[in-house]
Formats: sequence, structure tokens, C-alpha cells
Amino acid sequence: AIGHIHVLACWALISCRTQTQEMGAGASAGVSAAVEKTSEEELQTVLSGLSAEEKEKLKVALNAANAPRAKSLSNASAMGKWTDQECTDMINAILNQTTKGPPPDLFRKVRPFHMPEYKTKIVLGQDALDGKVFELDGTETTLLAKMSSMGHGPGKFIVLNFGSITCPVHRGKQPEVSAVCRELSVDLLQVYIMEAHPKDEWAFPGTEYTQTQSLEERLKMAKTFKEDKDINENMVVDDIANPCNDAYEAVATKAYVIEGGKIVWRTGMSPFQYDVEGLKEFLTSKKGSAS
Repeated sequence: AIGHIHVLACWALISCRTQTQEMGAGASAGVSAAVEKTSEEELQTVLSGLSAEEKEKLKVALNAANAPRAKSLSNASAMGKWTDQECTDMINAILNQTTKGPPPDLFRKVRPFHMPEYKTKIVLGQDALDGKVFELDGTETTLLAKMSSMGHGPGKFIVLNFGSITCPVHRGKQPEVSAVCRELSVDLLQVYIMEAHPKDEWAFPGTEYTQTQSLEERLKMAKTFKEDKDINENMVVDDIANPCNDAYEAVATKAYVIEGGKIVWRTGMSPFQYDVEGLKEFLTSKKGSAS
């Protein structure tokens, strides 16, 4: 009990009576310093001078400061390590409109693979899936043909990285994926898909692009992304009918590892489980076991 009073009193010393409604992590450093410099008697004196209402505010602030930070759609850098339950809770919160997000009907339209009733059709160990794609110069090919042209075959690894410029997680973490593949000498194929957050659908602040309606528009967007992020790896563009996006359940962003034509690893629900660290750990373990 003394320890709890001690800390509460420190909060009182730091915040006094005017700053008790919102405490952040930075205040905890001040708490520690106050504990070191203030005697128990002084702390008790400060605490005794607070009203019941002020003490309650301190308790609320202390509990809030110590609580785990809530998962948020706005923190792209924190994406990747969400649990399945956290993903489910977020999807339900958006559908129930208890958190910020698009209207439920729009959400169902633009994120069909996120819906509670959706069951993935992909099984690890199955053959890699194919679909019509285009080179950036407009040349038609298929995803498997492109992989083959890059030398993919038995005993070879290749990472397929699906995404678009309007997905902040894909945009932010794409350089990390490239770095992992370079470090481990694994081929990387960027697959440009439909826009994740265009301004005419589920728009995020700062979005300046609309959803692509033609192959020409999508090719232009892919070139913009490649130039913007200075991407040096191979890139293909999903056909405007979205065959690769649909086959790989990709939107908003997804990464797959293909070994000898088989799907052996993938990230989880996008973007919450777009786990670049997990990708590196998996490739490191596979490359190590093969050496």
C-alpha cells in the first residue's frame, strides 16, 4: 500500500492540480526522479493535501499510463505482430462502428478477405498460384512465368510482395523487405495490386490517388511507386481483373515465400500481421538448414 501511495504522491508532485487528466509515458521518468528525491513524509504531505476528486483523477491517470497501449489503425510502424484475437477485435470494431473506419458495407467490399465469415483457401505446402500480370512496359505474362524467368525452380526461394502505394504499411515496410532479401540473397518479386486506400474508397489522410480503373492507370501507379521508393527489384502489375490479388488474398499488403514452386510461408491478416521480422526469421532458418 505504501508503494502505491508513494507513486500517487509523486504524480501529485509532478502534475499538481492542473495536469491530472492526461498523463503520458514521459511523465513516468519524472515519477522515478521524484521518488528518488522526495522523502516519504513529504510525499504523504502532498497526497494529504489533495481532495477526493483529485486523488481519483490521479488513480485514473496512473492506471491509464500503466495500461498496454491500444492497437490502432493509425500507427503503421507498429503493424506486424498483432495476435489473431487482436485482428478479430479490430475487424469487429470496424464492422460495429465502435472504432474509426469506413462504413460496414464499404469495408466488406474493399476487404473481403478480412470478414469474419471468410475462410482462407490457401494451405501451406500447396502449389504457388498463377494469374495474369504485366511488366511495367505493358508486356503481358503470368506470375509463374515471371518467376521462372527469374530463375525460380527446385531448391530456390523467392519472396512475392503484394501491395500498393496507398497502403501506408506496405509503403513504409517495403524497404525492409528489400533489405531482408538482399541480406539473405533471396529473389524478390514486387506485385503491384489494387489500391488499398484510394481517396474514392477507404481513404486515409493525405491520400491523393483514386482506385485504378484501367490497366494503364495501374501501370502508371506502379511506376510512380517504383520511382518513389527507389525500388530496384523486379516488379509486375496485377491485371485489372485482380487475379493475383484474389488468388493470394493480398489486399492491402501480403508477403509470401515460395520454395521450389510451393507456398511455404506467408504473412497473416493484412496489414496487422505483415510481419517483416517473421519473414527474416523464416528465411534465415530455411537458408541455414539448407547450408
